[in-house]
Amino acid sequence: MTDLKTRLAQATKGSRELSDRVLVAMGWQIRTDYANDEQPTYWWPDGIMYEGFHHPDPTRSVDHVLALVPEGWHLSHAWKNDEQAGFNLTKQLGIHANALAATLPLAGCIAILEAQEADNG
Repeated sequence: MTDLKTRLAQATKGSRELSDRVLVAMGWQIRTDYANDEQPTYWWPDGIMYEGFHHPDPTRSVDHVLALVPEGWHLSHAWKNDEQAGFNLTKQLGIHANALAATLPLAGCIAILEAQEADNG
């Protein structure tokens, strides 16, 4: 997961490919249905199925990042200036997941991956 976080930190903007890698790292599953050529991919977390291109795009949407924040974590603060963006998630007992990147969604993705790692030990 360190390679993915490094790619997110070095990216200048989000992409569908990076978003898909974040979803997979967070435990989302992919199933290809070859009977449907128009939208062959299905994504789902915890039994929720999204068809094709209707699944979250967290590297390009802060709303999608916030929807993926692990249970028990909350947004402490987020900021953006001309050079970079920062995202901070907090959990009880002062546990933090901090990240810096070129955009808020990219920083948010790194922070949610950090939070997931903290939860998994």
